[in-house]
Formats: sequence, structure tokens, C-alpha cells
Amino acid sequence: MILRIGSYLLLPLTVLLGCPPPLDFITCEEVDACGTSGSSSNSGGETPTTGEGVNTVTGDNADGSSGTTTPDAESGADTLDTTGEPAELPLIVTRVVMPDYTAENALLDVSVTAENAEGVRMLLENGDEVELTPAGPGEFSGGIEAYTGLGNGKHTAIFTPWRNVLVGESKGADYVIALPAPGSESGWQIDGPGGRVAAIAVLPDGRPVELGTYQEMGTPHCYLHLRDKHGKSVEFVDLLPPAYCRAIDLKIDRASGQMHVLVEREMGDDTVWWAGEISGWGKGPKNIGIGAVGDTALALAARPDVVAVCGSRAVPTLDKLDALAVLLRPGELPEPRVFDYRPGADEHKFTDKTRDCAFAGDTGDTLVCYGSVYLRDLVPV
Repeated sequence: MILRIGSYLLLPLTVLLGCPPPLDFITCEEVDACGTSGSSSNSGGETPTTGEGVNTVTGDNADGSSGTTTPDAESGADTLDTTGEPAELPLIVTRVVMPDYTAENALLDVSVTAENAEGVRMLLENGDEVELTPAGPGEFSGGIEAYTGLGNGKHTAIFTPWRNVLVGESKGADYVIALPAPGSESGWQIDGPGGRVAAIAVLPDGRPVELGTYQEMGTPHCYLHLRDKHGKSVEFVDLLPPAYCRAIDLKIDRASGQMHVLVEREMGDDTVWWAGEISGWGKGPKNIGIGAVGDTALALAARPDVVAVCGSRAVPTLDKLDALAVLLRPGELPEPRVFDYRPGADEHKFTDKTRDCAFAGDTGDTLVCYGSVYLRDLVPV
């Protein structure tokens, strides 16, 4: 038997009683042990045993590879490749922020390419860390908000590639935000037909829309005017042509872009308020409510499932007017609500008028109205 103890190889010795002959060392060639991990004495297939302080010599593996094997749990499956060499780390190849300079409110586009990466993390200077979205093999995308002058200055976004437990070298990309200082004024270019603006609201992309009235041949007409963020005219649209029309109020849902308009129109010899819904810019209006003769509309409030028209209603009592809110719900009849200041003992002593209204509360289920109250002799309260 040939054993290895520590780093020494012990070979069998011939020992005889009496006068010992000269020592006869057996060479490795004689036992066919040169360059092998086993011995000729183990050629019969016996498995070498291991005792304390004694390590067996390993030989070729069944699959033809040599050397010892280590379980993945001990070595880390992602730290070695199939040849036992260290695995390649994830690598950032390119990174771009576009535009890398902005003087307008914008969402800056982020594009990163990487090799050997499952994902890429982006770290901003304010501490926000986001995972970029895979956009194709080795491609990742995201965005950086540049919506306020409070973030003006030169910035660096840091990108870090990763794959499982491996993390590659981080690389940065510079960009500059140069928006107008908060509170500063910006002059608009005044173009398009003249008229009187009744209300301005903003589309989801940040462009303002004005609702107004202009005069043609002595008759008022309503219009919608889309402008860019600097006030330059983009598109002018007549609303409900060619009828008599006077603009009152406009609301736009910032999430969906749905628009609600409130105007005054002629009906026979009388004028009544008219409420319309427009699904988005460039679409036609749909009627959702018409006021009663004698009602005056002054404001509009809107949420996805209900629209409120606010103003006043003529009443046959001494106070002449009561505050009014008409609720318009899809598929239902209009629901008018009339309010009298100090109902009871002082009822009908005050003239009431709602001048503006809005939905409030966490769920938007409260309609808040603002207006004025006068004593019947027109002394303001």
C-alpha cells in the first residue's frame, strides 16, 4: 500500500531478520505509480479509505475532468464559469440621458446598454434609486423628471449593472436642468383672433388650452385654443359654430385628458347654460346637460363620474335668487340642488349666488361652493 502522510510518500521496505541486506528502494516505475493518483495495489478496484490525518489521493472524475469538485453552495454558482474560471462581471457599455440639457419641463429619456447583465439600477442625486426597464437584449430604459426649477443645475445619474449576486462597475451620465426659477414670469406670444378668455386648463402633456369668446358680426362665439408651453398658438378651434355662444368655464382631467366645457347658448328667445364633454383634444363635444330658463351658470366642477354646474336660480320670493348646483351623472337625469342662506326664520331674506365650486376630500365626494350673499335690500353680508 502506498500512503501519503502530509507531503511525504512512503514506499514499502524489505526487512529481514539477522544481518540486513542493503536497502532496496522500489521505484515508481516498478509499481506503475508515476504521474497517477492511485497505486498498483489498488488496481483491483478497492476504494481507498481515509483515516485521521490521512487524505486519499483523488483521481480522474467519471466525466473525464480532473481535480476535486466543490458544491455550488460553497463556491457560488455565479462566481465561476463552466471551466472553473471566474465569471465575467456585468458591464455598462453605453449610457445616455436625452436631452442632456433642458430649459423646459420634460421627462428626460434614459437609455443604457450592458453586457452580461440581468438589470441596471439608476441612482439619482436626491437618493432615489430605480430599476430600469428591460427594452431588449442588453438594453434598458427609464426616465428622469425635470418638472421644476427647484432641481436646476448639473446632475449625474449613476448606473450599476447586476446579474444575480454579481454587481458590475457603476458609471455615470451627466445632464443639466435649466428651467425658469420658481415664481418667475414668462411672457406669452399673443396671436390668433382676439377675444376674451374665460378659463385655462392644462392637458396631460403640459400644454395649456384656453376657452374663450370672440365677436363676429356683433355675435359672440366660443372657441378652444391650444398653445405650447411658451404660449405660442398650436391650434384654434371654433366650439359649437355658428350659433350664439358665450364661454363660461373649462376643466381638463390631467390623467385622461377628458375635457368638460360650460357655455351659454340661445334656445329660442332665451339663453340657457350648456355643458359638454370632449374625450380629448381634437374630438367633438357631446352634450351632457342643458340648464333651465332662468338659471345662471358661473362655474364648473368635474370628476370622472359626475359634473357639477354651479350658479344661481331665479326664485319667486323676495330674495330673487338662490344658490344653485346641478349634478350631472352619466345615464341619469340632472339633479338640481338649491341652497338658501340661513333657512328658517331668515329664509328668503338673502339673495344667494354661487360663483365657483370644486370637488374636495380624499375621494372627491364633497362639493365645495363659494359665492356671495346679500340682504334683499342689496346690502352685502
